[in-house]
Amino acid sequence: MKQVWNMYFLRQMSVTAAVFLFALSIVQDTHANASLENQKIEILNKLKMLTQSVATSACYIGSFYEADRYSGKLSQSIDTFNANLDKLINGEEITDFPKEDDPKILAQLKKLDTNWKLLQFASDILLRTSKLPGLDVDIIAEFNMPTLEQADRAISAMEQQYTSTKSDQANIRTLQLIGDQVVLVQKITKEFCLISYQYASVKDRQRLRDAVRLFDQNLMDLTKGNSAENILSAPTKGIVKTLGRVSDNWEDPREILLKIADGKHATYDDFDEITYMNKKLVKYNKIAQSQFLRYFQSQSGE
Repeated sequence: MKQVWNMYFLRQMSVTAAVFLFALSIVQDTHANASLENQKIEILNKLKMLTQSVATSACYIGSFYEADRYSGKLSQSIDTFNANLDKLINGEEITDFPKEDDPKILAQLKKLDTNWKLLQFASDILLRTSKLPGLDVDIIAEFNMPTLEQADRAISAMEQQYTSTKSDQANIRTLQLIGDQVVLVQKITKEFCLISYQYASVKDRQRLRDAVRLFDQNLMDLTKGNSAENILSAPTKGIVKTLGRVSDNWEDPREILLKIADGKHATYDDFDEITYMNKKLVKYNKIAQSQFLRYFQSQSGE
């Protein structure tokens, strides 16, 4: 009788263990999927930023402001964009990053690739003729925004596929906004340079003014939250501190940018200030992005 009981007990333990391991595998798969989804969106945010970085570098080259340095940055941006877009579409064997198999997302990524090829074509010409910039800078100025907008559409396709709960939506929307801030820093720098280069119409100046105001609004939303836009407030003291550093490094260049938008001609010192702003704001926004991501992962048990 005792032997029968032991066999029954062992069988029950085996069943319980199997159920537990199965449940654990589901949880692990869920967390792995969430992590992969965050990685994909993060890569697309990087591509968005690079579209503006390419345009900024092109404009700086065209303005003969540290042209050699920005030729190097332009070349690096092109290589980074190509590597990351290829990773999203075709996967990366060395890191076990899977190729995209969702048809809707894949279609948007391929459209992004088409837009990017036009931008890259003009960028490659500029790199070969950086001592005599001209039409290539104009082409880059024209094509960078459609490429950025297509990257946005690819992110929207991902969000539609990935978000299942209101909490998911808020997390992704907040991460997206902090990613947008990095892109916006590059866009603001680009608009500043293009106005100084030759694009100085009322519309061009208004575009810079609008970008400055959007940065202000986004920074406030990330710090205090915005329930209407499904944006979470900064959840930790560390994130609040980092966003405070963003604010500190934004204050002085913000005044310069608004004066440029109002008609002031940029000086070499202005270029120095905005270039320094770009470096600092990208740095601190990326730190905040990592902090938000770690917080959301800790909340979901990843």
